[in-house]
Amino acid sequence: MCVMGREYASPVPEDAQGLIVVYDAQRQIVSLNWAARKPKLPVLTDSLDFRLAFLKGKSMDESWGSQPFQIQKNDGYLFTHLFTGGPDVQHILRDLASHDIITLFFGPLVTTSLYLNASDAVAKLRECSSKLAETAPAEPVQK
Repeated sequence: MCVMGREYASPVPEDAQGLIVVYDAQRQIVSLNWAARKPKLPVLTDSLDFRLAFLKGKSMDESWGSQPFQIQKNDGYLFTHLFTGGPDVQHILRDLASHDIITLFFGPLVTTSLYLNASDAVAKLRECSSKLAETAPAEPVQK
C-alpha cells in the first residue's frame, strides 16, 4: 500500500487536523482518513456517518452522499472510510486530484473543510501503488 497525507496545523493545538489517503491498486482499496485532535462532534461511538462533498471553484460535488466512517481514538481521533472496487476507487482518486476542497458534513453542519491541491500527490500515489501491484501477489480484501 502507498500513502499520501497532509497536516493542517493550527495555532491552537487542539484544532490541528490531518488527511491521510492509503491506496492499494492490486486490491482496489482506498482508505480515506481524517485525523482530528478534538473534533466538534456529538458523543462518539465506533462509527459515524459523514456526508462527503468536494468543491472546485464555486461548484460543489455531493455525489458521494453519506458514508460511514469508523472511529479510532488515541491522542486524537481517526475517522476512516474504505472505498472498494474499481469504479469507486478510481472515482475517489479522481475527486481528490481534481477538486480544491474536501468537506465532511455531520447533518447540516460542516465538520471540516480541508484544502487539497493534491493532483501531483495523487499521481505519485497511483504510480507508487501500481509499481507495488506489479511485484506483489494478490491478497483478499478484508473489511
